Amino acid sequence: KLLIAVRRAQMALQHTWYLQMSGRQRGRSLWQLRVHMAFLIDNLQYYVQVDVLETQYTQLLEKIRATHDFESIKHAHELFLTALQAQLFFVSPPISRALHEIMELCHHFHSFVQDMGDPLTSREVTVLDRITKEFQRQSSLLFRILSSVRSVHSAPHLAQLLLRVDYNKFFSSQMMSSTHTMKSST
Repeated sequence: KLLIAVRRAQMALQHTWYLQMSGRQRGRSLWQLRVHMAFLIDNLQYYVQVDVLETQYTQLLEKIRATHDFESIKHAHELFLTALQAQLFFVSPPISRALHEIMELCHHFHSFVQDMGDPLTSREVTVLDRITKEFQRQSSLLFRILSSVRSVHSAPHLAQLLLRVDYNKFFSSQMMSSTHTMKSST
């Protein structure tokens, strides 16, 4: 279900790119927001597909090939399902909620780009600003949650996702600057 939701968000952002390339919508803030959304969603999709599903499936097949005992195969399957639930964040409501919100924002942004005028009205500028700020808030929240969970549980799958998302330290620097801003204002 998560992979389908991520793929739908990815397709909405790709269609948004098509609309932008066809000349309908060329604003810098639109391009920047779409690029940030696509970056996060593309890395999430790769994480789900390759780092979780493919890896866990390969491990399951190896365990099945290594045994001929039904109980061992059943146990391997249970471990497979448990690992999927943990690594796809089904057991972490805050992470699931943040991911859901981010994907909903991608769909909302896509609908906005499809329906907006050229040039943008003041109302549309306000809506775009609200979508941008909410995406920044949700993606920062997701990064903070993943960082805190990873440091508490020392989970390698979270480290892999964080590395993909923050390889250039964009989210880390945003988190540090927002923390510094909050400390200086108090």
